[in-house]
Amino acid sequence: MPTQHEIRQGEQILEQAAANIGPARTGHAQIRFQAPDGRPLAGLDVDIVQTSQDFLFGNLAFDLVWPDAPYQPELFKQRFLELFNLAIFPFYWTMYERTPGRPEWQRALPALAWCRANGITPKGHPLVWPYNAGVPEWLYDMPEGSVDALLEARVLSLVRGFSEEINIWDVTNEAVNHISWDEATHPSFRERYHETALWRGTPVAGAFKREIPIPEAADWVERSLRLAYAANPRATLIVNDYNQEIDPNVRRRFYDLILELQARGAPISGIGLQVHPINHWLWPQQIWETLEMYTELDLPVHITELHQPSLPHPIEGGWREGEWGEQAQAEYLEQLYRLFFGHPSVVSINAWGLSDRNSWLEGAGLIDAEYRPKPAYEALKKLIKGEWKTDPTQVVTDDRGEIRFTGFYGTYELTIRRPGRQHLVYPVHLAKNQRNEWTLTSHV
Repeated sequence: MPTQHEIRQGEQILEQAAANIGPARTGHAQIRFQAPDGRPLAGLDVDIVQTSQDFLFGNLAFDLVWPDAPYQPELFKQRFLELFNLAIFPFYWTMYERTPGRPEWQRALPALAWCRANGITPKGHPLVWPYNAGVPEWLYDMPEGSVDALLEARVLSLVRGFSEEINIWDVTNEAVNHISWDEATHPSFRERYHETALWRGTPVAGAFKREIPIPEAADWVERSLRLAYAANPRATLIVNDYNQEIDPNVRRRFYDLILELQARGAPISGIGLQVHPINHWLWPQQIWETLEMYTELDLPVHITELHQPSLPHPIEGGWREGEWGEQAQAEYLEQLYRLFFGHPSVVSINAWGLSDRNSWLEGAGLIDAEYRPKPAYEALKKLIKGEWKTDPTQVVTDDRGEIRFTGFYGTYELTIRRPGRQHLVYPVHLAKNQRNEWTLTSHV
C-alpha cells in the first residue's frame, strides 16, 4: 500500500489535473451583433448551446465493421453517440486482406458514412504491426524480396484510398516492445519470414534476446511514416506503443525512439500511449511522470487503448486494495480520464471497446453484452457530456450589442428567438489558439 506521503502526492496530481482543465480546455468568446447598417443590437436574448467538442473521446467501431450481421447495430450506435466523437476503424492486415489482392475495404464504408452524418471523427488502426495479428499467413509464402513492395503498397493504398474519410492513423504499432522480445517466450517470425529493409530491427528480421539500438529500430518506423505522409500529408500520423506508464525502460526507449525520429525529420505528428496493464490500478504518479516526460517531445499525446475488465479479480499495483468489479472499473476509469483530460499534452482518449459482446478482454466493455450501460459508462457520461461540456445558457447583448462567454472548445449555435418568425441561428467554432471574436449581422 502507498505511504501517506505517496497518497498525498497522488492527490496533489489529481488536484493539478483538475486545475489545468480550465486553462487547457476552455476559451473566451466575444460576439458583437449588429444591424445591416452597422448599429449595435442591444437587449437581444441569445441562447448558447454547444453542439460538438474539439477534444476527441473515442471508442472502437469494430462491431459495425467486422461482423457480417452486426448485433443490434442501431442500439450500438445510440450508445456510441451518447458518449463518443472518435471512432476507431480496424485495418489489421490479417482481417483486412485475408486473401492476397482482395482487401475488404467495402466493409468500412457504411460505418464511415454513419460517422460523417453524425460528426464523428474516424481513425484507422493499425497500418504496420510486426506481430501475428498484423501479419497475414499468406505473406509468409510470398517470394523472397516481394514483402517490401507489398507492405509499401498496403500503406500507400490505405492512406490515400481513405484520405477523404480518415485523417488520423496509428501508423506503427508497438515498435519498442516488439524489437526487444525474448525468443524463449515469443514465437520467432524469422524462420518463416524473409528479411526486408522495411522490417529490419523487428522480430520479423529475427532480432531477439537483445534490445535493438534505437537508430536501427527507427528505420522501419521512419519508413512507415514517410510512406503514410506521401499518401496523405494532411493526416495525423501516430507512433503507438504500450507499457510506457508502468515500465521506465520502455518509457525511456520509446522517448529515445521519438527523439531519433524527430532528429531524422520523420513526419510524426502524435504519440500513442496505450494504457492497459490489466488488473493493475495505476498510480497517478505513474501517469503524470510519463506525460510530463513526453511533454519535452512537443508532440500531442493520444491515449489510444484504455480499458480494464470489470470481472472479479484481485486489484494489483499497490495503489488500491480489494477486488475488481463494475464499480471499481468505473472509479478507475474516471480517475484516469480526469488525469488525462487534465494534462495539456493529451488531445484524445480512446476506450478500447464499448461492449462486453466483442471486447478484446472479457468484461472490459463499458456496456454489457446486451448493450446495457455499466457504471463505467454512466461515470464517463457524467464527465464527457456533463462536466466537460458547456451548459446551455441564455445571455443578453449589452449596449454595444456584445455578449461574452467562456466554454469548452468546440462548435456552438447562437440562437436569437423571434416569436412568430423563424429563429436566427449562427454557428461559431470556439477554437484553441484562435482569437474567437466575431461580428454577426442580424435582421431582427
